[in-house]
Amino acid sequence: MDLKFSFNKLDTNNLGTTYDYSSVMHYDKYAFSKNGNITILPKPDPNVSIGQQYGMATLDVDKVNKLYNCKTCGGLLMKDHELLNSPGFPDLYPNNLHCIWLVRTPNYKNKIFLQFTKFQVEQFINCYSDRVIIYDGESLVSPVLDGPTCGSENPAVVSSGGSLLVEFFSSRIWRAFGFSAKFQFVECGYTLTDKKGNINFRTWKKANSRQRCWWALLMPRAFKIVFTLITLHMSSNGTCTEDYLAIHDVAANPPTLLGKYCGKLPQPVVFTSTGRTLVLELSHPMPDLGWGISAEYKSIINKNPPEVITYNNKGSYPNTLALVLTSAVLYFHYL
Repeated sequence: MDLKFSFNKLDTNNLGTTYDYSSVMHYDKYAFSKNGNITILPKPDPNVSIGQQYGMATLDVDKVNKLYNCKTCGGLLMKDHELLNSPGFPDLYPNNLHCIWLVRTPNYKNKIFLQFTKFQVEQFINCYSDRVIIYDGESLVSPVLDGPTCGSENPAVVSSGGSLLVEFFSSRIWRAFGFSAKFQFVECGYTLTDKKGNINFRTWKKANSRQRCWWALLMPRAFKIVFTLITLHMSSNGTCTEDYLAIHDVAANPPTLLGKYCGKLPQPVVFTSTGRTLVLELSHPMPDLGWGISAEYKSIINKNPPEVITYNNKGSYPNTLALVLTSAVLYFHYL
């Protein structure tokens, strides 16, 4: 059977959406191959994964909804420094929501740093009711970076590649003020979720331009972070405007800057976060070899996590019960 017609170029109707490598309708790289060689090479990045059979991708759903004029919640976000808000924000979000946002870099070359600046989601045992889930990829089968999460502490994550998926559910009774997040496309960084660890960053190759790296330290709910900056070796112009390490307490409301450092650190400094999230921002323009930082962190129980005010048709109520399941211990917090 001659299958050459499968490679004919056709005009397609994408209904205003971008080309979707992850569509359930997309062939994989080896489709119709007789000798095991690649027959379809993605552009501009040949390493992009194409073709999957797990189910409809986010843009598949988006196109079906557009085609049949269905009301949708979520969408595709591809503009640097764009905002991602829950429906109705800063007012209460509606009941019975299922929203999905896909954040994607235009060329898949950068990572995505996503930081929530306001987070108020009804809190229930293990976030079984209203919840947010952040996936490291383009579909609901991608690895989970955070979630299900709820409560009143701002998360932050850095993707491993050029896309992130944010999923939000709301229940049929309770409501809260929702969330607002901002994101930017970054050159380097990653998310750290271990309960303790080390960060060591050194430049072993001369850079030709300024780079900015982000680390998101994200602990389980009902924990906070003790962060120790051990060494710092960077250039200094006295004001730390170009070459610096900034430490952000993202869990605080609003997020706050704990410190900004450059030059050499005379002695280690210790910070304790407000809640479960710390973000490190490193800016280094054309650094010398060997420059960088070393640090360590650990998580401790947060005895006073913030509360969420939830609403129903009878008024407002504190929403204060949190249960966090660790490897061996259950912690209950009544505020």
